[in-house]
Amino acid sequence: MDRWLKANGSAAASLTSSVAYAPTFSDQSFPAGVEEVRNLWTSGGRVSWLGGPAVAPLETWPQAASGLPLAHVITICLEDLHGVSEAKVKAGWPLHDEGLPTAGALEVFHDLRTFGQEADDAAAGAWLVRWTAAPDRSLLIQGPDTSALDGYPSAAVCQAGTFLPPWNLPAVFDFAQATAGVFDAAQDLREGYGRAWMVQRQIPYRGAPYNTTHAYGHAQHASRTAEEVLSVVLPLADGDRHRLLLGVESYTHLSGWFGDLGNLQVWMRQSDLEGCNFDAAWCMVRTD
Repeated sequence: MDRWLKANGSAAASLTSSVAYAPTFSDQSFPAGVEEVRNLWTSGGRVSWLGGPAVAPLETWPQAASGLPLAHVITICLEDLHGVSEAKVKAGWPLHDEGLPTAGALEVFHDLRTFGQEADDAAAGAWLVRWTAAPDRSLLIQGPDTSALDGYPSAAVCQAGTFLPPWNLPAVFDFAQATAGVFDAAQDLREGYGRAWMVQRQIPYRGAPYNTTHAYGHAQHASRTAEEVLSVVLPLADGDRHRLLLGVESYTHLSGWFGDLGNLQVWMRQSDLEGCNFDAAWCMVRTD
């Protein structure tokens, strides 16, 4: 990483201190479909997936306050994610915050309609972030058929994958006040990084790199916009801070659930993360 930044000139090299550990979801070599996920999960595989079924036990499928069922966005196998964190190369990156539990499964459900920009969005039950410490691996829970509901996907979506140990940089617009050279370097590096991930995932490049699905690290949209919302909906006590847990892109496998190049961000206060209080997580759809 350090060599790559320095090879792109002094402006790029100055961004070294902004590099953040961000385990990234890769679907390379994993066929799409529920059967792949079911076969791997029930046999003990360390697999994560987008869309598809939820882990057991789950007594009642999550619903919004309106009664509409939530869509299952992602399941993260925390053993897989924690295994990535053991990569020795991580120690060389300036920012490597973690904090999620190291066992079980973390899941996100969402109504696919709510942007998370208003203070009453959580009260509407627009999302659910849940940690299952000891999943029942003998089965998976399929959600209700929502294909006939307005605003929901008309076809099933399910894609298995695993997390790899890369890093990321802040969003380009976080460098808006930097010198022109640094801003241009950040823009070039973000595009090069995105293109490299598309090669890794074997996705054709068509003029602009896609976002990635990742844990921790930097948000892929301007952080100032997120902080304006979070300062209201997740106010901080002295010594606390906001943490990005997940950024989930929706273009490649989630059929544009959050906008073609948008993504779903999951935020928490550090204090809530330390207490595993996932009911306090805040979900924000970013299409800016």
